[in-house]
Order: sequence, then structure tokens, then C-alpha cells
Amino acid sequence: EFWPTLNEGKQSTHRQHSLHKFIRTIQDSFFPPILHIPVIKLLKSLATSSAFNVFNLIKSPTLHLSSQFSMDYFNTTLLQFFNTVRGSDNKERVNASASTFGLSNIHVVLPGQQRFASGIESEIICAIIELIEVIVTNDKTCCLAIAENLHYSIITSLVGILRCAVPKELKAAILNCLSGFALSSSSTVIENYEPSVEGPNSKTAFSIFSQTLQESGLFRQILYTLEEIADTFDKQMLSVSFESETSFPKLIENCALNGLRILKLICEKQNDFIDMVHEIPGFPLAIIAKFDVLFNNVNPRTGAIDRLSTLIRLIYLPTRASIETLKLLNSLCKSNLE
Repeated sequence: EFWPTLNEGKQSTHRQHSLHKFIRTIQDSFFPPILHIPVIKLLKSLATSSAFNVFNLIKSPTLHLSSQFSMDYFNTTLLQFFNTVRGSDNKERVNASASTFGLSNIHVVLPGQQRFASGIESEIICAIIELIEVIVTNDKTCCLAIAENLHYSIITSLVGILRCAVPKELKAAILNCLSGFALSSSSTVIENYEPSVEGPNSKTAFSIFSQTLQESGLFRQILYTLEEIADTFDKQMLSVSFESETSFPKLIENCALNGLRILKLICEKQNDFIDMVHEIPGFPLAIIAKFDVLFNNVNPRTGAIDRLSTLIRLIYLPTRASIETLKLLNSLCKSNLE
């Protein structure tokens, strides 16, 4: 109703023209950082029902990189934010003071200290990530267009930020977005992926599988996040007052759900994937490992073999995450017997 129709012979309505003009005016205007969040949330609300139209609007070639609400600008912003929070040598933790998108005036944090990016900056980055999540979740075409476009480094930036010292809320938003790439619409990139068959989503799924089926990279970050969730709510899980799902923050619940779903889907097809990569000349097979090995490796964070125990702890959460955890454990058992 709000978007100009592409059907020949049909006239666009006044409402369609008004919305299109309003969005264009926003994109062509300069807003201070504090106003970025409501504008991005407006685009997000439109994307819940018209993801394809919103994506076409923000990726339009008529928009210059200077537009604060274009895909090119979002892509550049995420990459710059990643470079900011990781430090020049990946060992220092840094804190960006407020500027345009908070991407300059970096303050180096000495070892042993822990400081995060400024609040407004993290909120803006969260808003951008949530907008991208809504788009890729509600439209598979947009999901593939973003994931397989060599011009965008969004997935790489998200995985990089996930490994840095950023707030848990931002990490949760990143995992939800990454899950959106894997779990787009009613059919998923991973569910439809057949390792032995070349398809339109093969490149995206191959990247997700290869980064998860190894001791470093995406697998470790997902496990770290699940551990943090279990640690955060460990006391509440044993408390009588922690009985209602409403006391479990929705964002954290979705974060746990999406992380568990990614692991479950990959677990179900890991054998086929490993068989396939054995046929690829020069592929570094030594880095690939099945989940039965990865989950029984020493956790570098604790120095113990406790990854499976983390899943057991998640079973006691009074949310849908407990059911998803049981599904993952069931998949692990079945895969180990194959």
C-alpha cells in the first residue's frame, strides 16, 4: 500500500508518493548521531512488512556513500567500528568517543582494563545491525544479495566485532543478525544447503559451515556467548523467583535461540560437508573438525572440558532456549552414531 507499484498501467497513490518523498528527504539530510537511531528504527519498522522495498531503497545507486542511511554507509560504518574496537594490533582494547557515528578520537585502553565504545555509538551500531537482521530474515533474496555481494563486508565485520570487547547487548544483536543470514524466512540457507550440490546459496552456506566446524572462529564465539548467558543467569536459574519467562530478557533469549539453532542445523549436515571438502584439492582439512571433537576439546576460556556442561546448564532456562538445547543435544547424539 505504501510502496510504488511496478505493475504497468497502475498509478502510484498519494500515500506512496508521500512516503517515498519522506524517506528520500531523510536520506538526503544530515542528522546528528543522536537522531540516527529513530530514523534507522523507522526503516526497521517498514522492513518488517516490506523488507525488499526497504532494501532497494537503501541500496539505490542514486544514493551516494555520504548518505547516512544507505547500505554502503552502513557497510562502511560497521567496518570502521570493527577497526575501532579491535585496536591496531588486535591486542589493545579501545574506546571511541562520540563523533559522527563515534568512529574517531580513539582512546587506547591499557591491558587489564576493560572499556567499551560509547553508549550512543553502540546503540547506533545495534540499530544498524537490527535493521539488517529484519531485512535478511524477512526476504531471502535480500539475504543472499547482501551475503554474496563482494562489495559488502558485513558478515566479516560482524564476526570481527563479536570477538572484541563490546557490550553483551551488541553481541546478542550480532548473533541474531548472523542467524538471520542463516535462518532467512521460512526456508533457510543452511537447511537448503546440500554440500554435494551447487546452488545459489552454496557460497554463503559454505562460509558458515567452514567457520563453524573448527576450533577457532565462529564456533568459539557462539560457545563463548552461550557460556556468558549461562553464567549471567546461573544464580537466577537456581532461584525460586526465576520462574517466569518474562523475567528472561527477550534479546538474550533470542540470542541463545539463534546460536543454538545455527549449531543444530550445522550438526545435522556436518558429515556431508566434511565428505564434500575432502574432494576439494588443497582444502586445509586439518582445521575442520566434527562437533563431537569440538565439544570435547579443552575450553580455552576455562581450561576445562566443559562445553557440553554449558549446554546442560542451558536446559534449565525457563524459555524456549531449553527446548532448542535439547534438540541440539539430540542432533549431537545422532551425528555421533552415524
